[in-house]
Amino acid sequence: MTAVPLLCGVNNCTKNDYDENSLLTRVQYRPSEDSRLAGYIGYTRREYDQGNRDFKGLTTGFRHGMGAERQCADACLAGPFHRAG
Repeated sequence: MTAVPLLCGVNNCTKNDYDENSLLTRVQYRPSEDSRLAGYIGYTRREYDQGNRDFKGLTTGFRHGMGAERQCADACLAGPFHRAG
């Protein structure tokens, strides 16, 4: 569960707490020693504790890097992916 601040409107406040589960397939290709392409495709389910903002569906992402940038791409691939958009 991730805790984030409340969203407050004029007459109400909504908690942004949610549970998220994802099933992803990741692919990585190295066309050379200094470059890397990587991506993922999967299914994500996010259910908010309050409100009608739940999400279920296809999620995708893409990363690329060359030289020193590749280190950042490697770190990004090690952690969880989030839905692009």
